[in-house]
Order: sequence, then C-alpha cells, then structure tokens
Amino acid sequence: MNKEGFSNADWILDLVVSLAVGLFGNLVIWSGLAFILGLTLVIIMAAWGQLKRPNIVWSALAKLNFIYLPMVFTIIGFSLASVYTVHNGIDSLIQSSSNEIKSSAKSYLPKFQQEIGSFYESYDLEGKDLKSLLKDMQFSNTKTSSNENSDSEIYADLVITLEVLTLNSIAELVLPGGSGKNLEDKINLLRTTTVDSIDFSLLEEPFKKSSRAYFLGWYFSAFWIMAPFIAVSLAEYLIYLLAYKLPRTRKAQSD
Repeated sequence: MNKEGFSNADWILDLVVSLAVGLFGNLVIWSGLAFILGLTLVIIMAAWGQLKRPNIVWSALAKLNFIYLPMVFTIIGFSLASVYTVHNGIDSLIQSSSNEIKSSAKSYLPKFQQEIGSFYESYDLEGKDLKSLLKDMQFSNTKTSSNENSDSEIYADLVITLEVLTLNSIAELVLPGGSGKNLEDKINLLRTTTVDSIDFSLLEEPFKKSSRAYFLGWYFSAFWIMAPFIAVSLAEYLIYLLAYKLPRTRKAQSD
C-alpha cells in the first residue's frame, strides 16, 4: 500500500507511460481530422465566392485563410487530443485500478490535512482554485524536502490532477454537492473530515463525476484559447460583408 498518497505510487508511472503511448496516436488522428475540417471549410468558402475581395491586396489576404484556418484548426485538434488522452487515461485507470486509487486516496487525506494546516492560514484564496492551491503547496514543500519524481513536470502535474479529483470526490462523499462548494468551504470540509468517517469503497462513482467536471473545463479551455484566432478570420469577413458587399447590394437594388 502506498504510504504517501499519490506521490510515489508505482501505478502512476505506468499511467504516464500509457498516456505517452496513447498521446501520439490521438495527436495524429485529432490534428489530422481538424486540419481536414479547416481545409474543407476554406474550400467551401472559396467555392461560394466568399474569399473574393474588391482589390488584389485584400483578396490575397483573404486567401491566406487557405493556410491560416487549417493551421488554427490543427492546433485546436492538438489541444483537444492532449486533454482527451489524459481524460481517457484517468477514466480507464478508474476502471482498472480502483483499489489502488482508493488505497492512495485513503492515505492521501491525512497527508493533505497535515500539510495544509499552517500553509492554509497564510494563503490568499482570491482567484485561486483547488489545483492552484495544491501546486503552491507542492512548491512550498519542495523547498524543504526532495522527491524522486519532482524533476518530472508531467509526473507532478498528473499527481496534482489525481489529488484534485480525489479531494473533490471525498468532498462529494462527505457531503453531496461538496465538490461544487467554493474553495474555502471545501477546504474546511476536508480539514474536518476523518478517514474513519468515509467509506472509500464508494469513491469510484464520485471520482468519475469529478473527472467529467474537471476535464470539461479543460476541453472548453483548449477550444476557447484559440477562439480569438478564429475571430480574426471571422472579423475580416464581417468587415467585408458589412462595409462593402451589403451596401453595394442595397444600392444596386435601389437603382
């Protein structure tokens, strides 16, 4: 049994390896499909005459969409593939290693309660979530202790993700809806919860629920971070449509 929660769990190393293997295939598939989707969109726009502009320079800029949009879509596909790989890997882990997760979660709660004591009292909660809190705790701990895996950023991020999901799941077990509480109320709930009061055999379902909610935000972030780049192309087209094409169409109809 792991004595320190998730930090040194051997099965996490296996998860890192499986994620690395799955990531390559997902990146190729998702990025390839996104590239095809972006290119198809531009081809349709060109076929409908939506890339024609009133002068040569503007037309040339509009036709850069043949490169620009497929590239933006490819990056979105790349980002979504990365999130999907981790999400799918953790969901598969829940199915295949639920006993290991429950064991690690049971030993992690008292470790979390011990570490957060003095740290939490002086911590500024404004604008923070549970993940940023754990990252700051980890950074603080590495100043006074060493960890054999601390040099691996991927490993550390995966451990923190599992810790976030675990704490949200425990909060949900202790109090239905507890995972959705604000950070201060959630921390207070977790600090006063004893290991003996939790039936860790019931952890699997709230863990799945926490995983869905957690990664849903990642999916949205992966898309919306690229939304401004899509908006550039859309804004150019709207300028052409509203400032040039529609006024000329209305003038032609009135004549």
